[in-house]
Amino acid sequence: MRTRPLVAYGCLALLTALIALRYRPPSAVEQTASLSSFSAQRAWQQLTRISADRSPHPVGSLKNAALRKRLIVELKALGLAPEIQRQLVCSAAYRECAQVTNILVPVLARGATRKGPRSRDAVLLVAHYDSAPVSPGVGDDGLGVAAALEVARAVRAGNFAARWPFYLLFTDGEEAGLLGAEAFIKHHPLAQRTAAVVNIEARGVAGPSMLFELAAGNAAAVKLIGSAVARPITSSLFYDIYRRMPNDTDFSVFRRANIRGFNMALLGKAQFYHTPNDDLEHASIASLQHHGDNALALIRGLLQSEDPRLLAAQDAVFFDLLAATVVRWPLRWRFALGVLPLFLLTVGVLWARQRQALRATQLGWGALTVIVAVLLTASVAGLIHLLLDRLGALSSPWVAYPQPLLIAMVGLALSSTLAIYRAFGKRLNDASSFFALWLGYSLIGLLSCALLPAASFVLVVPATVAGLLGLLARGRPGPLAAVASALGAGLLILPIAWLIYPAIGTFGISAIALLAALIIAPMARALLGPSARRIDAYGPLALTVLGLLLFALLPKQSAAVPSRATLAFAQDHDRQRARLLLYTHRSQPPHELIARGSFSGPLRRPFDWSRQGSIEAAYIAQTTAVNQLVGATLRIDAGPAAGQLTLRVEPPAQTQRLIVSLPPTLRVASATIGATQTTAVLGRATRQQTHYSFWLGEQTPLTLVIDAPSSAGARLSIATLSVGLPGAIARLAKARPAWAIRSHYDDHTVVTRSFAIQPTAAGSQPSESTPAAKTR
Repeated sequence: MRTRPLVAYGCLALLTALIALRYRPPSAVEQTASLSSFSAQRAWQQLTRISADRSPHPVGSLKNAALRKRLIVELKALGLAPEIQRQLVCSAAYRECAQVTNILVPVLARGATRKGPRSRDAVLLVAHYDSAPVSPGVGDDGLGVAAALEVARAVRAGNFAARWPFYLLFTDGEEAGLLGAEAFIKHHPLAQRTAAVVNIEARGVAGPSMLFELAAGNAAAVKLIGSAVARPITSSLFYDIYRRMPNDTDFSVFRRANIRGFNMALLGKAQFYHTPNDDLEHASIASLQHHGDNALALIRGLLQSEDPRLLAAQDAVFFDLLAATVVRWPLRWRFALGVLPLFLLTVGVLWARQRQALRATQLGWGALTVIVAVLLTASVAGLIHLLLDRLGALSSPWVAYPQPLLIAMVGLALSSTLAIYRAFGKRLNDASSFFALWLGYSLIGLLSCALLPAASFVLVVPATVAGLLGLLARGRPGPLAAVASALGAGLLILPIAWLIYPAIGTFGISAIALLAALIIAPMARALLGPSARRIDAYGPLALTVLGLLLFALLPKQSAAVPSRATLAFAQDHDRQRARLLLYTHRSQPPHELIARGSFSGPLRRPFDWSRQGSIEAAYIAQTTAVNQLVGATLRIDAGPAAGQLTLRVEPPAQTQRLIVSLPPTLRVASATIGATQTTAVLGRATRQQTHYSFWLGEQTPLTLVIDAPSSAGARLSIATLSVGLPGAIARLAKARPAWAIRSHYDDHTVVTRSFAIQPTAAGSQPSESTPAAKTR
């Protein structure tokens, strides 16, 4: 009996080690491997050549064009014939426009085809080759590009009968608002034939490849994952959470076009997402192997399927089991399966009562015990999170040394849970503790069947296993049944806890403690042993306190895990006023920069056109204007039709983006960047202004035709955004510490001018800005 806690702790440790082993990417396959298999070594060589200049390459830039040429060279070396789609396109969701250059590559153009102009038979493997303005883009999405190249080579070398045409699609402008995918769906004829897509993405540079998003009616897609993918990491919980978030990838565009498929991404080392450290040195070749294994398996499965459209009327509840197989059932079964553990456990309780192993009062005390234990853990974890956040210890989602904090959360779950079970121990026996806890879990599982059906498996499956164990024990479950039921819960809950920190960082520390408590509670009596000892009482508490102290003492950021600190210089040209902006995570920005720049704040939306919902905030400091910054010029002419005006915008050299803000009475009818024109359908106006963002790259000018039926007295503003800071301001960037890093749009300069809209005849002079301009 004295060894019971050791056995229980040993089982938990073995399960944790097994999860850690299974939920990491596989080792890279050598380049000498079979030509029909995916070799990350071969793909890495291509990635190295494609990313030769190791520079950011946003849409429209010269670096983007240079990388595209290198990519086309790699495609031709594989014997493929890439096709180019150039299109000026606008996103209604993001109000962003750019001229994109997609690369479409027929890999297996032959195969079965359906008759009819709207028949869907083509299978697409999609990755984007542009990057964020600050990032070399190796993880996001160079690894996806390299994986797609190696998949295409392996498919052509493979000895299998493909039933359907197969294409690669390398999209441009994903970082600017999914523009390449929009251009393909709206303007390319193959979009009408596309049956399914496999999209490769990243929010980090390492970690396992997670199949995190499917489309509605996913039962057929889930079945294919289970039969084709050797190391699947997926669940309907991921899918359900992601579809409720505002995040998007190229897959979102295909999903909205009723094209089904699979979306996979990396989450490891997310601190490097959209930073200069998204490069070859920090990217993981093992993650590339997992990406490629998943993509190749799904593509082969689709090409050999009876119907690649993945037609299914129903969604599925699904989850992977130790990244080895996928368990699934139709979503419509959820209530029947949700009631099953309640039935099994109720039979177990009646059996226990019949055998005098359980009294009603004991069952009540057992229910109270588990409720208090779980609520106590959640409450204390939430208070610790709040306190650390107020003290500035969680100023960035990812910290340099998270291990002490994560250990503290597990220690908290242990100490609070064991403390409650110790306090109520005399009122409980093994049967009451077992049945009360699992009846409670099963009731929560049944509730989740109604409120979060895709997540219902998390408690319904372990509760069903516990119900069966209770029956096998003939209503008298002992420590062995308790430990076995806890391990059953751990198989499903521990992978979620394991992936929370890589996915969302310190935002999820409270959830880690709660999930740990859900695993520990079923085996709490076994962990306590036959009698409560001081080590049971103070050991987990000491672990919690020690972990929090270490976390408090250790540095929160380092060069390996930097905080984000991006500088911007914003000048109102009309008023000759200027300010500095420091974009950083939430709170506690780098004090070196705060002291040098006299920043205050923060503000969530420093400009009217700033996107909402960012986890970054802007600190503001007033400064002096820079004389040589003049902003854009505007020429207003009569439009091609009555009630229209033509606006010709000439930005300064090196302008990366133009943001045009119009009053809601004016709408853009068409836009032309350089010589390329599109009809701009760009979302609804706000109450005061409608904002349009144009990624120019090397192409100018911007010409807009606007509908202006009553433009008298109307005003517009134009902001130019260019990478880099004016000379005097650039010196401030030198105060940025080594553990802070630029992100997203890089250090940049914004110059805003305001213009009165004065309709004139064609050939009029450029409109002058007026001092009524306002930027905030």
